[in-house]
Amino acid sequence: MSDQIKFIVDSLNKEPFKKNYNLITFDSLGPMQLLQVLNDVLAEIDPKEHLPSGLGDWK
Repeated sequence: MSDQIKFIVDSLNKEPFKKNYNLITFDSLGPMQLLQVLNDVLAEIDPKEHLPSGLGDWK
């Protein structure tokens, strides 16, 4: 599992995301922050599918 998380963190730190995470900061992200990271990744893959950036606005 830790190898998978390290791969995710390493990938998020590269182009096009440039998130600047380490294992500790990534592990400390809350559920809404992780959802925002997922949204950012999906938006990069397919910009048409970008969700609202204010995830707190979802009902």
